[in-house]
Amino acid sequence: MKNMSKHWILVNDKLKEVDMMTWAEWLENSKSPGRITAKTLVGKIRVSTVFLGLDHSFGGRVPLLWETMIFGSKLKSLEEYQERYSTLKSAKEGHQKAVKFVKGKLLK
Repeated sequence: MKNMSKHWILVNDKLKEVDMMTWAEWLENSKSPGRITAKTLVGKIRVSTVFLGLDHSFGGRVPLLWETMIFGSKLKSLEEYQERYSTLKSAKEGHQKAVKFVKGKLLK
């Protein structure tokens, strides 16, 4: 059975489909350009958006390659926050949405 898994890296903010070993080597390099899309501290809470390079749609029509998560909060609604995106633009917009979400929760 053929492996249908696809892997991507970012080259000058553009997606490039690659083999698994190239992806793994790129991912392992913590200084890979574009790996960390955005990170924001709101007090002690960290909002992180990263490029995964591996499709997390699990068979969906559009690959989900970026992910935003929130760390460092005791609020369940923040710790369980996770959004995935198919484009760099939507990942950056989603990151800002998550930052606003955190600020909104902290102001309550």
